[in-house]
Amino acid sequence: MPSFPSDAWRLMLKMALDVRWGYWCVAIMIAPAAGIVALYPTSWILGSVAFNSNAVEIGWLRMFMIVPLLAGAFIA
Repeated sequence: MPSFPSDAWRLMLKMALDVRWGYWCVAIMIAPAAGIVALYPTSWILGSVAFNSNAVEIGWLRMFMIVPLLAGAFIA
């Protein structure tokens, strides 16, 4: 009976090559970023009040939110 560590890499390779697994990875990566972008003005993550533009650079924040979208597109 083969041990788990010897079969783990085969299982991970099979999951990586499975197209359906790739779609789930993309969905998991895109969903939080899409939610933040859609709910940006009243997001509970970012706060329900307007940002003090002197304290937070909105441009960098938007760039940070795009990173999961780009990663998901790369995986797709």
